[in-house]
Amino acid sequence: MSSIILNIENVYKPRADHLRKLWGYYNSDPNYVPVYTRAPISILKEQTETRVHSDFFADIIDMKVGYMGSEIDFISPLPDINVMIDELESINNLTVLNSESIRLSAATGISHRLVYIQANQIYMRNIEPWSVVYEYTSDIFKPTKAYWYYSTSTIEGKETKYCNVYDDKSVSYYVYSVNDYIPSNQAQDGSNQEPHLFSIIPIVPVLNNGLQKGNCDKTIEMMDSYDYIMSDWASEIRQSRLTYLKIWGELNTTFTNSMGEEEQVSVPDWLTKFGTMLFGMDDQGNKYGDAQFLEKKQDSTSIESLLDRYREHIFDQSHSLDIKALTSASSARVFTVKAAMLKMESDASTTEVYFRRSMKIMFQLINQYRAIAGLSQFDPEVDIKTIMQRVFPVDVDTSAKALQILLQVLPTKKAYEISDLVEPTEVEELALDYDKKQMLLPTGPDLSTQLEEVDATADPIEE
Repeated sequence: MSSIILNIENVYKPRADHLRKLWGYYNSDPNYVPVYTRAPISILKEQTETRVHSDFFADIIDMKVGYMGSEIDFISPLPDINVMIDELESINNLTVLNSESIRLSAATGISHRLVYIQANQIYMRNIEPWSVVYEYTSDIFKPTKAYWYYSTSTIEGKETKYCNVYDDKSVSYYVYSVNDYIPSNQAQDGSNQEPHLFSIIPIVPVLNNGLQKGNCDKTIEMMDSYDYIMSDWASEIRQSRLTYLKIWGELNTTFTNSMGEEEQVSVPDWLTKFGTMLFGMDDQGNKYGDAQFLEKKQDSTSIESLLDRYREHIFDQSHSLDIKALTSASSARVFTVKAAMLKMESDASTTEVYFRRSMKIMFQLINQYRAIAGLSQFDPEVDIKTIMQRVFPVDVDTSAKALQILLQVLPTKKAYEISDLVEPTEVEELALDYDKKQMLLPTGPDLSTQLEEVDATADPIEE
């Protein structure tokens, strides 16, 4: 088993390195953002080398987390199960765990949730995307083994690597030593293995989509190109500011030093020391030479157009929304925003499907431990509902006017369902309340009667 653990780690290393890179890019880690470490084109441009990083990656991921991962709740029709959910929230801070799961998965494509028992309490923690390898046949949600690689460091900086191997009954502990993993006696009985008190593997994958890809997997190279263009542009502007000096003719760079001797120096040293240029004159008063600064002209329109095109593709192919572009567009309206959100909502819905499946497995694990502990049972498929609300800025004034129109032409419940102003959980109550109020309003004269009265008073039509 020890050599198998090491072989799996080595085979998985390229994938782990890629996930680390994505997470490092999200955090703007200089080790993973290429523009921070690129060398100047030449030593002459070292002083004006500019490195600009536009953090599209974090904008896209944070937008998704705020939109569909910031308000995740679990509810049950069973009172004692709701009490259990409240206890889990109190002990584990489920709100934060769920939000971070969405963040990790959106950035890298996958994250992991560990469920474990300690002092007769159910605990959970999220595990880094690159730390777990699953052994499975066709469904990652039904693995036969899970390998969790992690390390610890002492205050002196000494690192120790470990691997916990999970199957459907127990967890085995290993530590890295002398080029291989060996059993580590971390179990409570002093051995390297102990039961984990569940009947399935208690590490649950949380996927961003079926391909296990992050939202920016396809656009990270475009982000690098955007950074390079911005950096080059800024560098050129810095270089062109009074940098190029054209000198022609005869420039006098001779001066008398402290010893009374005439000394010839180079043009750069002369300018650095004296800051002036002396050209001789002929008998008619004409200079023997002159100097002037040259400016580099840049086609800023073309550069801005290229950057705008990159920006558009970055947000579009990452299935996100460029708030800057929408807010700067004078013609942006509710429908425009809704249309722009179609890709983001489709992507969020896919992530929601996989997140719900992960949560069902998590509650299945919890139910298994409750059976051992002699507590009441529940059906994770039926008795617990995962609610993932969407959060997005709403134009209240426009939405209120739209709701009034919808109420005139659609059934009340349908109008409230479409409206941006009403939460899904409030639709039934508000629709019922609105219909009751409408029934109490005084009814006007019958429209057909009014039409007959108009006909009676109208002038007769001459044949």
